[in-house]
Amino acid sequence: MAKLRYKGVLAINDKPERLIFQGVHRITGFDYGRPWGEEEPRESLIVVIGRRLDSNAITAGFLAACS
Repeated sequence: MAKLRYKGVLAINDKPERLIFQGVHRITGFDYGRPWGEEEPRESLIVVIGRRLDSNAITAGFLAACS
């Protein structure tokens, strides 16, 4: 079984604050953080940490979710 940890910052439409999340396997926590700055790009960033992960499958899953 692959070990999995993830964390990131998400830019949510219509929300002035960034959504911060982290988790291990299926246990996830999240909360809104500080607001995005006026000149700051609103970009989502997700970091996946693990062993024996199939990076192609993870990338394909994220791309499928975006379409």
